[in-house]
Amino acid sequence: LCVLWIITFLSTVLLDVDLGLIIGVIFSFLIVLLRSSVPSVDVLQRDSDSQVWLDREKYQISSDSKYLIVQIRGPLNFLTKNYIKSLISVQVGIDQNKSKFKRNSV
Repeated sequence: LCVLWIITFLSTVLLDVDLGLIIGVIFSFLIVLLRSSVPSVDVLQRDSDSQVWLDREKYQISSDSKYLIVQIRGPLNFLTKNYIKSLISVQVGIDQNKSKFKRNSV
């Protein structure tokens, strides 16, 4: 967000007020477009004390459960499929080459 202000300020000062504001609006639109098109993955685990599903990275969880919930935030389509698979394998700690869910290519 700070980068947006700096680019808008510099383009307004160095080029022109109208052109600088147009550059700022276009750059802001590009930032929103990129943030909404890149998915993120959160892994939730059940807390044994409160029985609530919490994010493993944000909270210290004392868990007895063997189950996890994978929460995908963002678009899920054919363009982001491989990226999401790699994010899930990193978050959960599964090697994609040794996974039992791996599909065989025909």
